Formats: sequence, structure tokens, C-alpha cells
Amino acid sequence: DDYAIPVSLFAATSLSSLEAITVYLREEKGLKFSVMEKLLGRNQIALSTTYRNARKKYAQQFSLPESKYNIPCHILKNRKLSVLENIVFYLKTEYHLHNHEMAKLLNKDPRTIWTVLSRVKTKNKNETNKK
Repeated sequence: DDYAIPVSLFAATSLSSLEAITVYLREEKGLKFSVMEKLLGRNQIALSTTYRNARKKYAQQFSLPESKYNIPCHILKNRKLSVLENIVFYLKTEYHLHNHEMAKLLNKDPRTIWTVLSRVKTKNKNETNKK
């Protein structure tokens, strides 16, 4: 079973993408870290540490507005890309969003989105050249 992360989550908090995701899956979906480990392809000890750190930084409850876009958890298993790179790449390829739209949705500067996409292209090109 795959859980989807509402994109509105990222603009609702100042936490990093992974911090926001761990808090969301733990508190909104009631998942154990062992389940998150399988979903996200990340070590449960690292996830629990990320969660604790996120809660120290941001103790209040998330207020999540409705989200038109969702990110399936399984895309974060791609460890060749960072969490943000996976999210931005998914939004670009699945929803065909422009950089300024993604920037608004993710509460980032459009130049950050451009840089992230540029990194993804480079990584994907390098991966293709290795084969």
C-alpha cells in the first residue's frame, strides 16, 4: 500500500522535506518508523531521529490546506536523488508544473527549483552515461 504526501505539506511548515514527511506520516497517518522505513527506503533509526529533530524545531500541529497534488511515498526510495530532488522531479514529470508554480507549492525560491532541476538533469545524464 502506498501513501501519498499532499504537496501542501511543504508550504505549511518551515521544516525540511524529509522532516515534514516523517511528522506527517507519524502523526497524520499513525505509521510506525518500521513501516516508514519500507515506504521511504530509509533507515528507521534515521527516520526517528529526523522526526524528533523536527518536533524540537516545530512543535505545533500542522494545518494542511487541501492539496491538488500528491507525491507517492515510493518515489523517495530513489536514493540517487535527494528528497527535494525527487519531489521536484516528480512534480515536473507527472504534473508538468512550471518552476514558479513548484516554488509556490513548496515554499521555495524559484531559483532553488531551477537549481534542483538542473542537478537532477546532471545526475540523470551521468547515470545514463554509466550504462
